[in-house]
Amino acid sequence: MNTDDVMPLDASARYGKGLDRTLVLGGGGLFFIAWQTAYISAAREGGVDLRTAERVVGTSAGSLVGSLLCSGRIGHFARLADLFTKAQGLVSFLAPVGELKPSQKRALDLFMEAGDADPATVAAIGHAALAADTPSARTMRRNIGLLVSRSGWPGEEDQLWVTVTDAYSGERVVVRRSTGTRPTRAVAASCALPGIYAPQLIADRRCMDGGLSGSATHSDLVAGSSRAVVLSVIGDSATGLLASVADVFAQEVADLRAAGTKAVVRWPELQEGLNLMDPSAMEEALQAGRAAAKADLEELRELWA
Repeated sequence: MNTDDVMPLDASARYGKGLDRTLVLGGGGLFFIAWQTAYISAAREGGVDLRTAERVVGTSAGSLVGSLLCSGRIGHFARLADLFTKAQGLVSFLAPVGELKPSQKRALDLFMEAGDADPATVAAIGHAALAADTPSARTMRRNIGLLVSRSGWPGEEDQLWVTVTDAYSGERVVVRRSTGTRPTRAVAASCALPGIYAPQLIADRRCMDGGLSGSATHSDLVAGSSRAVVLSVIGDSATGLLASVADVFAQEVADLRAAGTKAVVRWPELQEGLNLMDPSAMEEALQAGRAAAKADLEELRELWA
């Protein structure tokens, strides 16, 4: 792996300098996969094609949506997502099922109870993830491969950037075309929730969920671009675990704008206690995502034109 793939969180680095349109797709489980898919599809129907972004940053759920968008498969998946709401068993390959083993629960509990994103904290979660008795990494790649291209990096040139976290060091790693990794492996790593899914081998690093390395969106990777659309599951109405990082996200958005990027930032209204990994929440997410995009069309057209 190129050492350039390890990129510290830093909006002042202006990683997006010289770019015009950019798109940031954050993490948020099955619910946010459905919400983002519906939002992007409805925006396109309204004349705003977010696929024209020069850089698409995908984290966890957003890595799957970003890969589908950049490969031109988002419309097909939107139709599948509607089918999933009618036959929820079809989406079981993306959702954890069954009772967790003690080693799995230990890793997941460390993640859920983490009070900060200090490298030592993230590394401790990563070590537990590496030790957890989860389904094999190959199983997750196979499941992701049902949706994502198994070969050929999606999009034009260096369009898609997928964030993952080094499970040993806690560092953020950005997987791109130049990394030389298959998209199925990159997406599987970015979605590898500790204790639920196994970390994936990216070059010589075992990598897990990209949302663990200090940000759920990594919008600093487009800081300095002219304009950005940021879709985040975290907002000012966040509750529970998400509320604990709402201030961090607000600062991240402020730093993005301070870097000179004009941004439209959107998030869903979440019901308290909502399980983001519950397939039954996808129908509501699809409806909410479409409604949000329709409400935003005027602002999106002004930004994206």
